[in-house]
Amino acid sequence: MPRTTIRSEDITDDQITTDTIAVGAVNAQEIGANAVDTSEIAANAVTPVQMADSAYLANRNMIINGAMLIAQRGTAAIDPTTNGFAVDRWKAYTTTGSGHTFQQVSDSPDGFEHSIKITIGTGASPSASNMNVIYQSIEGYNVSHLDFGTSAALSIVASFWVKSSITGNYGCSIHNSALDRSYVGQYTVSVADTWEKKSVTFTGDTTGTWLKTTGVGMHINFDFGSGTDFEVALDTWVPGNDKRVSGQAILVATSSATIQFSGAQLEVGTTATPFERKTFDQELIACQRYCQKLHGEVTNSMVSMQLCYSTIGTEGVLYYSKKRAAPTITQYSAGVTGWFIHYENTSVVVSAVPTFDTIDSKTCRITALVASGLTQGEAAYLRTGNAADSYIIVDAEL
Repeated sequence: MPRTTIRSEDITDDQITTDTIAVGAVNAQEIGANAVDTSEIAANAVTPVQMADSAYLANRNMIINGAMLIAQRGTAAIDPTTNGFAVDRWKAYTTTGSGHTFQQVSDSPDGFEHSIKITIGTGASPSASNMNVIYQSIEGYNVSHLDFGTSAALSIVASFWVKSSITGNYGCSIHNSALDRSYVGQYTVSVADTWEKKSVTFTGDTTGTWLKTTGVGMHINFDFGSGTDFEVALDTWVPGNDKRVSGQAILVATSSATIQFSGAQLEVGTTATPFERKTFDQELIACQRYCQKLHGEVTNSMVSMQLCYSTIGTEGVLYYSKKRAAPTITQYSAGVTGWFIHYENTSVVVSAVPTFDTIDSKTCRITALVASGLTQGEAAYLRTGNAADSYIIVDAEL
């Protein structure tokens, strides 16, 4: 039987629709090279729903450590009244109630290994000026493309997984470094103690001052019960430092209540795309721009040193990655017994904990002293008594 050729003029407009094409009937073999170009695709015809997960652009997530995976400072629970980190780049701050904890936990949604969790100790109703939030501060360079503060400001969308023991509406907000421009959006926890994926969209701010430097470009906040001083109308830009809308859940008022987050993403647009996966090394290096932990993993060795005198060892230290700014460097140990200068198969305990100077965004100098016994000109290295207990934190956090 001769093959029938169907020409385009034989087909009336709109005669063939997606309903008349069998699944899998059209594949790459049936489409000629360069047969479909931009002129054949209607504006907005291709949306995230039609795209495979692998089709999205890399480096679109402005949040660092959104999977809550990196925790250089350790995984022990912290007191959120200290405004501290449970994992890298994520802080919590509470001023209501007492005995709360903030930590990394292994309970997480499918596809993730960890989440961050607030557990309320003794709950209380917040006073007007109380703030209770989980947040990340984002560097100005990482949000400069948003053009906030100009007529070209882009809309952005936050997406994340949340699990809470208290159902209801919650505030998710962004604000600038001066705390005089903020926008509060809303998401709903529908089922208690169940992982749910949510998204919140923020229109671009055409006014205000938004830093495009190494300073704070933007904060993203998850409220769990701030006071009325931080309440504002929903989905609008306002001059202030606002976190929630009246009537939203006040989780901090309930003893033993919990809320957890994972898979956090902030990207350009109004439609959330699948979470951007990065390798462990990629995420760790991004975190180390703001915090780096120096410690020996197995041998307890820290850095090589030059013995300048019989009592002094010193050396320049090159950080793993360039820091956001000249950091604050702090040693943590049980005291002088936590540090040794090791050379010629001998370890000499220091007489004072190591000190740091000549600090910039790339390097610093570390100096350690002993009472006596070193040989000038010899090579050595600084080591710890216990890698878990003695370490150095290089901190350039926002």
